[in-house]
Amino acid sequence: SSSSVHKTEASKRGHEEIIRFGFISFKTEHRRRSTMPSCLDGLFSDKSLKPLELNRVRRTGKPNDYLLADSAVVTCDVNGDAVSLPPGTTAEDVRSAVKSYAVDELGGVEREAGDDKGLYVIRTKMMRYPDGLYYWIEEEADGGGGLKVSLYGRAVFGHGDMGVNKGRVTALKRKLEER
Repeated sequence: SSSSVHKTEASKRGHEEIIRFGFISFKTEHRRRSTMPSCLDGLFSDKSLKPLELNRVRRTGKPNDYLLADSAVVTCDVNGDAVSLPPGTTAEDVRSAVKSYAVDELGGVEREAGDDKGLYVIRTKMMRYPDGLYYWIEEEADGGGGLKVSLYGRAVFGHGDMGVNKGRVTALKRKLEER
């Protein structure tokens, strides 16, 4: 193996490691889920992840994104329909569920949050590549008081993501439907 851990110290919040990759050493304190030094975050910029209107979504053309939305609203192919939520579900319920999933479960960072849309930057576990997790909240067209939530996950780097963004989007869909 080209990497080796040669020092580990336990602490109350995590542990500190010095990791050696050939002639480069990283000193990092691991917390929750990260498996690589956070200094890799600077190598893979997330600046291209910007707020986006649902009708302006453009698919990457690569197998590294996944979109659930109504095809009448977007001008690109979708992987499935938007998530329909029953009457009584509020936009605050949706925002809270998305934040809980993106931040608490995945260690993501909120990039944008509004009343009806948001974006979280979530980094991959190993190499810390940035991915975007977007959501948009709309009222159901039937006027019955329910909500419709469109979800989009996309990788910034690479051609494929081994289903990571599809997994995130479908897991978030399940969490929203369980509420």
